[in-house]
Amino acid sequence: MVRNFPRCKKTIMTHPKGTMLVFVLMLLTIILAMVVYSVDVAFMQLARTELRAAVDAAAKAAAGELSSSNGDESKAIEAGILVASKNEVAGTPLILEETDFEFGQSSEQLDGTWKFIADATPFTTVRVTGLKSASTKSGPVNLFFAPVFGNKAFTPQSVSVASQFKQELVLVIDRSHSMTFDDSGINWAYPAGIPSSDVNNDGSINSTDAFLSPPHPTNSRWAQLSRAVATFISTVKKRNVTPKIALVTWASERGVGTNEYNLTGQTFPAVIRDQDLGKNFDSIMSSIYDRGTQYMLGHTNLSAGIDEGVAVIVEQASLDSKKTLIVMTDGEWNTGRDPVDAARSAKAMGIVIHTITFLDTADQATMIDVAEVTGGRHFHASNATELEAVFNELAHTLPVALIQ
Repeated sequence: MVRNFPRCKKTIMTHPKGTMLVFVLMLLTIILAMVVYSVDVAFMQLARTELRAAVDAAAKAAAGELSSSNGDESKAIEAGILVASKNEVAGTPLILEETDFEFGQSSEQLDGTWKFIADATPFTTVRVTGLKSASTKSGPVNLFFAPVFGNKAFTPQSVSVASQFKQELVLVIDRSHSMTFDDSGINWAYPAGIPSSDVNNDGSINSTDAFLSPPHPTNSRWAQLSRAVATFISTVKKRNVTPKIALVTWASERGVGTNEYNLTGQTFPAVIRDQDLGKNFDSIMSSIYDRGTQYMLGHTNLSAGIDEGVAVIVEQASLDSKKTLIVMTDGEWNTGRDPVDAARSAKAMGIVIHTITFLDTADQATMIDVAEVTGGRHFHASNATELEAVFNELAHTLPVALIQ
């Protein structure tokens, strides 16, 4: 007997390794595309940031030059183009043209923002447009991998507006005894022509000849400061928007005892308001020079100077001005309350403090902290030439700020 068995169907199965390989290749392709895309996106973001910084710098330079050149547009454009060319965007310098600059005024809106008013005169504001594209001298930003997907270049654009502002500031100047020293940075080292002070190891003085001598007229720290302030005043006088300036000098209070240094009963205050806010710049310089004909006593009560500068602003400044202290010292805070606390009080009043240290022995750390608390800048000068350059830079940049 023959039995009939059912016929078996053939089953063809796909090998699982082949399916997985295809999946892995597809996944790798996706990951590679994401990596490629991320590299270009990061590069694009970097280019945007660099372009913004370059255009900001160009706008501030142009606005500063507009002010210091008494409204000369061509000089402002030249300054903006030069500064832009020193900033690289995506590896190449930013090249701006004359047509990238617009001039006018700025107007504060009810919501606190600022509006640029083109062609309004007298010019106090500059709007700068920076564009990297095939139609500009700077060219576009060439991407690394995007051309594979049909996108060859990136064309970022940035617009910055910088404006001059009504400015009221106080020069807060150290007149402690060390300002009569020379610029070697050595304590009790006086310029040639000033007699030795004969100082003991504990700081006491045997001879008062140098101690009670006015600062040397050319080689003392005070004389070098005077030249730097003269540069500052000379520059701000030429601006088309001149600031109001006050002068405060400070050291520490010193009462002189009976027969001490033959100055019986005299008191030297920690702080003196030499000039109120105003635009009589010659009076500022006269006060500086007059101080240089008197002997200087006292230590370094930095906060006393800051507090008096704040008081001047609070009592005399107008509501719509930018309020600034420029605080200069050659030494270290060694008496009075913490200057950083004084800086916090200034910040609460809307006052910005820029600080200057003169000579490498000065207390830079504290002065940096004072400036940073208020959003100001710190400058350091290791010698007289650098001190003059610092004051010159401040004179060019103080009234200028970005508003967009």
